[in-house]
Amino acid sequence: GGKKGKRKKEEEEEPEVPPRPLHPLRQCNYDRCTHMEVPCAELQREEACLCPGTTGRSVPPEQPQMQPVTEITDHGASVRWCEPPSVVDGYQLVYWAVGAPGNATISRTLPSRYRAYTLDGLLAGVGYEVCVQAFNPSGMSARLGAGPCVTFSTTSVHRLILYIGIAVCALVLLSVACVSMRCYCARRRRLESSPSSPSSMPLGLLNPTYEQDKSSAPPS
Repeated sequence: GGKKGKRKKEEEEEPEVPPRPLHPLRQCNYDRCTHMEVPCAELQREEACLCPGTTGRSVPPEQPQMQPVTEITDHGASVRWCEPPSVVDGYQLVYWAVGAPGNATISRTLPSRYRAYTLDGLLAGVGYEVCVQAFNPSGMSARLGAGPCVTFSTTSVHRLILYIGIAVCALVLLSVACVSMRCYCARRRRLESSPSSPSSMPLGLLNPTYEQDKSSAPPS
């Protein structure tokens, strides 16, 4: 009985070992703006990391963050955006010529890993407005025209070439006109300085009868 009591007393006097603190999980190397980025859930399973906080499927996604439009040409442009902090199943782009929202075009449904899309079939030298909408089972991120949108203008190389051609033609015509005018003035000066020119002849009309009588009269 004494040994049991002594052992029990020693166990009670042993200091309690505090639990080993767990290492805090690092944030996943996840970029919301990278096109075709691996979903954060997959990174989390592979690397035991923490994903950024997101709203659930029970609410519509927040608005994507638009990036500057790049690779603008006569008939196309590259649109980029960042994923919102929400559960997203996909995206849609809505775009129209500035001043004509009633003629909006809706892109095909894009996968949730998309962060970029190339618009084509645009008109040269025209301003456009483009909006990106994210969606999940609860709805769209924003209604048309109220979501994140950017404005850009397509280039117009052909129109620029046309303007340059018109300017060159006008310059050539002006040069020809100047040369023609100089030649005309030089020719006129030569004619005026020539003895046979009309300006060197006496003024008035000669009377043939008077001249004949004058030549036949006897000298005085």
